[in-house]
Amino acid sequence: MQWTDVGVILNARVHGERSHIVTIYTKNQGRCAGLFKSSAKTKAAIQPGNLVQAKWSARLPEHLGLWQLELMESPSSRILSDRLKLNALGSALALADYLMAERHQYEELYDSLTGLITQLTHCDNWYQSYSDYELKLLEDLGFGLDLTKCAVTGTSDNLTYISPKTGRAVSAQAGLPYADRLFKIPDFWLQSQSVSPEQLYQALVITSYFFEKDLLEKGLPSSRVALQNLIGRSTHTQNT
Repeated sequence: MQWTDVGVILNARVHGERSHIVTIYTKNQGRCAGLFKSSAKTKAAIQPGNLVQAKWSARLPEHLGLWQLELMESPSSRILSDRLKLNALGSALALADYLMAERHQYEELYDSLTGLITQLTHCDNWYQSYSDYELKLLEDLGFGLDLTKCAVTGTSDNLTYISPKTGRAVSAQAGLPYADRLFKIPDFWLQSQSVSPEQLYQALVITSYFFEKDLLEKGLPSSRVALQNLIGRSTHTQNT
């Protein structure tokens, strides 16, 4: 059996002398792994983050399969000089690789990831897109945050907090007595606006908590931890 799709390379692990096991998040087939026989000329195609035209083939669907890959775009080559963007790209790829079920289709999440990659390679303020991607990842995996109405009163007005227990919004009045035990909702999650590093850091702290509580018992990928630390240090530097 075989199929062809476009996809984003999530990971490439050395396998033997001239091969790699390459994991690709494809638009229509989901997250798939396969064996890629590389050479000096083709090795650049398997850089994580690359957008590729991928052909997968195997005798049976449950087999590992073989990849034939054609490079379409290499985002990391455009942002090599920007450490923060490189960390954001690595973090987004690692979360997808860690969390997505094998061969399960997440078509909207694919669009969110490729949209983020476009923002990273063409824009300076990619913070909104990165945060949206993590929220979409939580949602598609069944642990989305509910910011539509207050979990206590049912109102959609003056939503201010998020409950760490339920992931649901809480209004200012209902949450005030418990404010020290609740997360504060980043303003840009509720209304469109320019996102500062401080606001992104606030968002990362919240999504980190829910990733670790519901999905990552062994903790966040190192690249995701590095991204949060870099953002945190940049906000501290700006405030001193």
